[in-house]
Amino acid sequence: MNIITRLTNIITTPKEEFESIKKETTIKEALIYLIPLTIFFTASKLTTGMPSQLDAIKEPITKYILYFIASIAALYIVTFAIAGILHYTLKIFKNNNSFIDVYKTIAYGATPYMLLGWMPLISIITVAYMVYLHVIGINTTTKITIKETTISYVIMAVALIAIVAIIGLI
Repeated sequence: MNIITRLTNIITTPKEEFESIKKETTIKEALIYLIPLTIFFTASKLTTGMPSQLDAIKEPITKYILYFIASIAALYIVTFAIAGILHYTLKIFKNNNSFIDVYKTIAYGATPYMLLGWMPLISIITVAYMVYLHVIGINTTTKITIKETTISYVIMAVALIAIVAIIGLI
């Protein structure tokens, strides 16, 4: 499927698009879909400013290359972490979902954030819509109820925050 068509459908008709996504049997399509979005997101972040942690690097080109590579790696690590934690929290409801279905939902559901999440304040709206897409996507691909999906998502978010906090303390 064309990336522009998929992107538009995910944003405008998510339930129908996740029904279509459900037919994909591997995560390959989702990983490929994220590449141009990640490049766009990272390039947009670079134009609006870089994290101050990179100020220690004096060579500008090194700083940009390092940020670009780290951002791409971080995106894939975060999507796999979110999908992994969510996959296991969904098991609370005795669902035999596959990690592939959960990962595809997380990857495709990140679309609004990848497009507009680099903008201050707008990013809050995109995160809210991304969560909505994740819940709708999980409901569609795994047939878990919206309530159970929401509870699992909240558990996943708390677990992810706890992991980040623990890592921050180390």
